[in-house]
Amino acid sequence: MTTQITRRTFAGMCAAFSALAAESAETKFGSRDRVYDIFGVPFRAGSLYPGTENDALAYRQAGLLEWMRAAGVHAIDRGDIPIPSFLPHHNIPPVRNWPAPRIVWDYVSEHVTQSLKQPGRVPLLVGCDCSIVVGTVQALMQAGSKNLHVLYIDGDFDDAAPAGQVSNSAASFATWFLTNPSPFWPGPLLTYSQLTIAAGASDQTHLASSLHPSRLQKSEEPERVPRQSASWRVSHRLRIFSSIST
Repeated sequence: MTTQITRRTFAGMCAAFSALAAESAETKFGSRDRVYDIFGVPFRAGSLYPGTENDALAYRQAGLLEWMRAAGVHAIDRGDIPIPSFLPHHNIPPVRNWPAPRIVWDYVSEHVTQSLKQPGRVPLLVGCDCSIVVGTVQALMQAGSKNLHVLYIDGDFDDAAPAGQVSNSAASFATWFLTNPSPFWPGPLLTYSQLTIAAGASDQTHLASSLHPSRLQKSEEPERVPRQSASWRVSHRLRIFSSIST
């Protein structure tokens, strides 16, 4: 299991810490003997806008580690993952700044795999962009994880397909990279049954469980979860994921 906090998920995850700790006896995600290894990822080349390279520092200054410990979560700050300074930045289609995202996926995967191989350790990545999910999935595979399932919580599905005439950020292709053959990532690819996307809208949350948006028919609308507090929404999604994976 790995966890990552980007700008879109940070507030909800922090609000949910106390709820997750309180439910530790009910779900496998809140085990009291679990240790979260916090890694900062100072990287912006995969994002739509610059600035995410400073997110890990901002989250630390905001008291992320203290919030986790106050909620009864055992967490250790492992510092920042060293990211190369020579990464390319450009607007050439189809993936902006490519191959910078792929380079960082491999760096992150190397560090996360080391953490995953230690019993009871859960890497928690802070910062980065949505495409980093490819690096964490790669790490899980390299660590020998079986029955792999991705719970993807974000503002949208991030399943756009790269197009030769348009330059878009790697973040917008995140779940597409995971499930479609391409020269950008060799895989192994995930099947749609291995991916649950919880995409939030302004007035409601759409939960597409084991279905890719392009495969949804009119009669197959994703579950609509009423808007609640950030803590409620995150803990609700984790309960659903727990029922899917058991």
